[in-house]
Amino acid sequence: MMIKNIINKLIEINLVKKLIELARPNFIILYYHRVIEDKDFEYDMGPNIHLCVKKSEFEVQMAYIAHNYDLISLDDLYKNNFKCEKFSVAVTFDDGYKDNLEVAYPILKKYNIPSTIYIVSRNIISKPWAWWIELWNFLSKNKSFKNDDKLINIEKINDKKKYFFNLKNKIKKLNYAEQISFFNKLTSTITRENHDDIYLNLDDLKKIKNKKLITLGCHTHDHLCFSYLEKKEIEKQINMCKEIIEQKLNIPVEHFAYPYGSKEDLNFFEHEILEKLRFKTAVTTIESIQKIYKSFYLPRVSIGPFISIKDFKRKLTGFDIMIKKIINTFK
Repeated sequence: MMIKNIINKLIEINLVKKLIELARPNFIILYYHRVIEDKDFEYDMGPNIHLCVKKSEFEVQMAYIAHNYDLISLDDLYKNNFKCEKFSVAVTFDDGYKDNLEVAYPILKKYNIPSTIYIVSRNIISKPWAWWIELWNFLSKNKSFKNDDKLINIEKINDKKKYFFNLKNKIKKLNYAEQISFFNKLTSTITRENHDDIYLNLDDLKKIKNKKLITLGCHTHDHLCFSYLEKKEIEKQINMCKEIIEQKLNIPVEHFAYPYGSKEDLNFFEHEILEKLRFKTAVTTIESIQKIYKSFYLPRVSIGPFISIKDFKRKLTGFDIMIKKIINTFK
């Protein structure tokens, strides 16, 4: 924390800031998941809080980029061949949460900021469900339960969080049917939670598709990790999502976001599938990446819950990207 504060103060020095900015790319893509009301943020301090940003902080961030940078959509970024005359900022949202429309959109509209929301298509044709949400709901409510035929006793909240991440690493490797089977056994019921109040539904998307500032993109059908899937299954996951959204909303879907999206979660043959399916762009969750097929492995900068406005400004200078490039050269 002390080092971060020192860096943030250094970057406030104009010469230092300018030198760092010379090394950054000519655009940055920010990515969010959820934007929630401040009162809801204070209430929810579980492990999924990393997906959330307070409404008040989101507004400060959007006001800052609107007043200080050029704003660009992914469509325009593609049209410009990923070259911007002035440093530009794009805004994206993963998973398709309902608060993207209810909380974030009014702020985006206020500052005239284009954005892309990546949708998991299963959530719009069947009961929406996310295993990470049900997992924490289950662990937070239960002090003891069986897993792998072992009785697990966990009472302390921090121990529950550790166990959450242990199970998360296991569930991430499963396909959708295996995830359902895992939860049926863990919870001793075949009834899965309904997250209809959390995710955008078809009616929501019909409203969104007419909003000029928002582009809808593809985030696969089941939100599975690609590094554990065969190439055929990956193509099926992408194509299903694209076809469902296009058919249900009568719009083209040309932008894609990888589920999870880190280097460890990708195979780096995905561009072959995306080219075949006529996508224009695909975004990762990697802040610095060097790949031949640039348009299909675009880097993004994560904006999470505990980022101060000073941290936010530092990220936009490209300092974090520069540091990660340096680290990667020694790997």
